[in-house]
This record gives sequence, structure tokens and C-alpha cells, in this order.
Amino acid sequence: MEELLASLQSHPYAGSAGPKLMRYHERERINVLAIRVNLDGHVEIVGAGENDLGQYDEEQFVFGVNAGASMYRKAMFDDIGLFDEVFFASFEDVDLAFRAQLAGYKALYVPQAVGYHMVGATIKKRRYRPTYLNNRNSTLFFWKNMPGELIRRNLPAIVGNRMGVFLKRILKNFWKLRTFHYLRGTAAGYLCMPHILRERRQIQQACRLTPKYIESILDRDFV
Repeated sequence: MEELLASLQSHPYAGSAGPKLMRYHERERINVLAIRVNLDGHVEIVGAGENDLGQYDEEQFVFGVNAGASMYRKAMFDDIGLFDEVFFASFEDVDLAFRAQLAGYKALYVPQAVGYHMVGATIKKRRYRPTYLNNRNSTLFFWKNMPGELIRRNLPAIVGNRMGVFLKRILKNFWKLRTFHYLRGTAAGYLCMPHILRERRQIQQACRLTPKYIESILDRDFV
């Protein structure tokens, strides 16, 4: 916590700082360093599963930090709001990270701060809950936050990515119970659209940065 606080104090324009978060039961393997968002709406976890060999020992700016053990500036919450409770768990930190970037708040990866994460401890007792939430919330965060100009410009890639995942799940794994919960998540995501579209109007109207800048920090591990 001291390391995260020191980094935020050194970078007053940063709204969040996240640690080198390792796996609790495999302490030499990285759980998550940061959140990466791609132009097609796909989200990646920077460093996930890699052995820590010192390759990520430099403090850097990132698109967003993982909520598992990060520190957030209160002034940022006062400005852009808290975590969206509609998400519950999964992608709630991606949503917050995107809102923060749109409002002009940077995010820091602080490698000298180290934490250990019991992956999935919040919802692992409900076997298919992560499948449902991941699919529902990945839909919500994207349509809530991605600037319209970038959606229009990258629409073929966005549609191709989402349809590819959808068809692969349906055609290749239609017989699995997990596919049912995947479809439940898809339906639930679009049923939440009235809430998301109301939020979207407010977020996009309050945006302080250009779509060109947002585009420049997508598709990158470090920004």
C-alpha cells in the first residue's frame, strides 16, 4: 500500500495504481499486471500466467488496473462515480478503467508493490457463474464506453470478433451446459441495454479526450 500511495503522490494526474499481482498458490507466476483493451472490444490481462523473471520491473502507464488489489484516488471516484453495481463481479474494473481514461485519468502499474491473488475466490463456488457474468459484462462495458467514432471505424472487426466467438461456442460446444450459461449472459447483457445506454450518454458527453487519443492507447500492454 505504501508503494501504491507513493506512486499516486508522485503522479497527481493518475487516478489509479495497481501492483504486480501474483498467483496465491503459484507465487512465481503472474496473475495480472494490468488491463489491456483492444479496438474490437476484446479484453486481455497483461502478463497472465507468465513466470516472473524481472521482465516487468519498470513502472509504466497502462490502460487500467485490476481491482483485486489496486488503489484509487478518491477525487477520481468523486468525479466519474464508483464501480457500477450492475456488473457485480467481472469487468467492473474494466468499465471503471475505461470511464477513467475518457475523463483524462491515467493508470499506473507499480511493480515494487506486490500482492497475491486467490483467483476466483468471490464466485468459484457457483460453477457457471463466471461464464454468465463474463459474457454479460463484456457486452455491457463495451457498449457503455467505446466512443461511437471508434465503433463505426472498427465495426467489421468488432462484429467479426463477436460473431466468431458466438458461432464457435454455439456450433462447436452446443452440447455443453456452459453454452447455456453463455447464452444466458448474452441475453442478460442486451436486457441491461436501457441502463447502459442511459449511462453511455452521460459518459460520452462528459468525455474530455478525443477518440484519436483513446485509439492510441488501445491494443497496447503499456501506454
